[in-house]
Amino acid sequence: MGARILSGVSAPAQGQAFRASAMNHGLLVSFSNVSGTVTVLKFKLWGRIAGGPWAILTATDANTEATFSAPEITAKAAYRFFQNQPVDDVMVEITTLTTNGSALVSADYKSEKN
Repeated sequence: MGARILSGVSAPAQGQAFRASAMNHGLLVSFSNVSGTVTVLKFKLWGRIAGGPWAILTATDANTEATFSAPEITAKAAYRFFQNQPVDDVMVEITTLTTNGSALVSADYKSEKN
């Protein structure tokens, strides 16, 4: 099923906290309504336990900040997986969005619990 945890932002932004209570996480970040060209799009997934401080989760590719590759920019979507990182809440952050036009960025979250 999954959940949309960020919807239609047009600049770097953080989403709202989403109750995950999960260990394994999947994140699909996509963009649409582009006028012009997106050249750089970067994002992070944050997690926290029991309302504590937020920490950046590390994806299975060993990166804490994901950067869209050229094929992902062409596809307008990037998927990242985060394993064996138990957290209660997650939050996505779009850290960089560079375009010579406009784009709307969204993020969909999925775990073994939803």
